[in-house]
Amino acid sequence: MPIPEAAQLHHDYVREGKTIRDLARVYRCRTSVLLAAMDAAGIARRRPGRPRAPVPDWDAEKLHQLVKAKGIRYVRAFARRHGVNREKLAVLLGTPPLERGQRRRQVAVAHDAAIRSAYEAGASINSLATRYGCTRRAIGYSLDRTSGGNNGQPDPAIEL
Repeated sequence: MPIPEAAQLHHDYVREGKTIRDLARVYRCRTSVLLAAMDAAGIARRRPGRPRAPVPDWDAEKLHQLVKAKGIRYVRAFARRHGVNREKLAVLLGTPPLERGQRRRQVAVAHDAAIRSAYEAGASINSLATRYGCTRRAIGYSLDRTSGGNNGQPDPAIEL
């Protein structure tokens, strides 16, 4: 089967959203041949992978009212039922989403001053990690952030 004309390729790929592999099966050719034909016709390629769903156009004010009335867990479950993940919900609510894999560490960031004062009062790192529900490493990072030092730089008052 011959390679289709540019208009047909544009219709199949852009308007109908077929993949290169699907088109290669239909026209019984290699994907590289189709890609060359698309480049010659000036048809831009889509990004690989699944298309991302857009952020829904929900009213932020009503979402905030729902959070106050029912709680954030209810709103998260509601969003999940409608195919909205936590990151998109955070955008809708206007709150910054927590980075994945960093949530336990960010608990310590919110309490840096309290962690520093408790540590200086004699609390151990293990007890602080248990109290704030994070790892010992997160407590260590918190103490590093609040050390008041020169961030690992030598003290300028000391001459070498």
